[in-house]
Amino acid sequence: MQKSKVELSQTDNEALLSQLEQQQHLINELIKSHKALTEKVQSLLLEQVAPNSPIAQKNGASSSAKISKKPAFKPTKEPSPKKLGNLPFYKTFNESMHYAEHDLSKNKSDQILSQFNSTNKKFSANKPLNKLFEEVAQRNQDHPAIVFEEQFLSFGELNYQANQLAHYLVTRGISEGECIGVMLPKSLDMVVAILAVLKAGGTYIPLSPNETNRRLQYIVHNASIQAVITLSDISKDFSILDDNLVKVVQLDIEKGGMAEMETENLNLASPSTSACILYTSSPMAPVGTPFNSKTILNELNWFWQNYPYTNTEICCLSSRPYRTEFMYEFWGPLLKGIPNVFIGQKILVDPPALVEYLNDIRAQRIQLSPTMLGLMLQIYPDLSKRLPLLKTWFLRGEQIHQEILDLFLHSAVDKTVIGLYNVTESGGVTAYQDLADLGKNKGSFILGTPINNTRIFLLDEDGFQVKPGGVGQILVSSLGTESGYHNNNSFTGNFFAKDKLSSKTNSRSKLFRTGDYGRITADGKLEYLGRKDKRIKVYGRRLDLDNIAKVLRKQAQVKDAVIEASHNKLGQLSITAFLLVADQTYSIQNWRKYLLNQMPQYM
Repeated sequence: MQKSKVELSQTDNEALLSQLEQQQHLINELIKSHKALTEKVQSLLLEQVAPNSPIAQKNGASSSAKISKKPAFKPTKEPSPKKLGNLPFYKTFNESMHYAEHDLSKNKSDQILSQFNSTNKKFSANKPLNKLFEEVAQRNQDHPAIVFEEQFLSFGELNYQANQLAHYLVTRGISEGECIGVMLPKSLDMVVAILAVLKAGGTYIPLSPNETNRRLQYIVHNASIQAVITLSDISKDFSILDDNLVKVVQLDIEKGGMAEMETENLNLASPSTSACILYTSSPMAPVGTPFNSKTILNELNWFWQNYPYTNTEICCLSSRPYRTEFMYEFWGPLLKGIPNVFIGQKILVDPPALVEYLNDIRAQRIQLSPTMLGLMLQIYPDLSKRLPLLKTWFLRGEQIHQEILDLFLHSAVDKTVIGLYNVTESGGVTAYQDLADLGKNKGSFILGTPINNTRIFLLDEDGFQVKPGGVGQILVSSLGTESGYHNNNSFTGNFFAKDKLSSKTNSRSKLFRTGDYGRITADGKLEYLGRKDKRIKVYGRRLDLDNIAKVLRKQAQVKDAVIEASHNKLGQLSITAFLLVADQTYSIQNWRKYLLNQMPQYM
């Protein structure tokens, strides 16, 4: 049997492979246990490579050695009497770090926890999103609403076209309350389709044109999708997009019928109806999280109050429609009459082109992943000076490395830089932190404090709340957690529980178990410490390393597989597959092709 190392993003390292092959007797033992395999492969990498070599630096040899010397974490000994109970916990959390509870009196501890979750805020949510948009469109008929590449739509034109499509959907048999898929690339058509679905009283479900057939079939059946709005060159690649299985509305082919439709507003939507359902990855299958108007408006009101738009502001949208950050990047400007420039995907993956584009459109705020910020800084250390008008930066979706932050803040003294903790099941943004104001917490991954009408609790493995400084799993209670997962009672039961911890709850209040672990600092900030499973985020999207390994093990030549992720100093991610293979006839290209057919492209 032969041991081979496969880089998913780089060519094989022959020298490292040779060293690993010399440890044949150890490898035979690794096959017995997946856990043993993970530990031994990492050990081999660190022991067999010189500490200062590029390979050792890439795999974090020096930092791992330091961490292993620290004493094991001790659970809280004096828990609070409040207990949730009966929630399973992941079992692979890195317990090599020790965090002691802060030496605080009971009154001081209670005060910190109470202030931390004092987030109640009243806001108006008695109208659905499409009705609020119609009011804005009426006041801003000729003002630009959406700009994409060389095209744009004014608020009046956008409302006009969305009304036509909404009436057309009704003639195609779409009824109030039904789920409608929107499978379109980022475009003006996509915006028209989203608004049209809401106007027709439906719930829109954003679907990626890069979905695998298998994943799309699952979502269509799980959500009971009645129709999918798409284009002819996209629908031909998906077997389920057939009128005998689900209604298919092809915008490019059915334009004639839409142009003949009426243009007045429809009044079919309800504020309580789910506006959108977002599907994210889980260890078993995609899970759908409903977002109603109230959940979205709670997040928007928090943004509007804390980071208001200026009268001359131009926003830009960098996210994709099936991501939680799309909600506030899209609806935030739209419902305030602010022009929004959609950034194309080719520009988003090209840092020099992105910097030039942001300068050209005179953007004043943006949301980016820390990874992309790191890439931009690698090319332009004076990034802040190159974009003088871009005053507000939101970083989300991944851990923010201190090296990136220091490099950026060094020249961004006049900028607002906010870290956002996004939890889809909670409704998107859950906590936030001004990254220029970390104080004594500099160097730690601080998530900050909860947004409006959101409460965060940390529980130990027995279900008790931990005191400030103690480590616990992060659980969230918000307007977004009330619904649980869409049409998935089993997963809802595993990850949600009735909220017995908040002081003011209703019968629908639930706590969501994030799987993230953290602690509350002495100054009342939430600090992120890690996870107990092997789920990470890549550009803000969930990726389960064990899922990839599980799929690879289905290949006949693969006896076992372990997937590991590591970051360099600028936060750039490298994902490596360690495979035990039966012989030398394997094909890395075939394995990559196989993975693409089994899971989303980003995984």
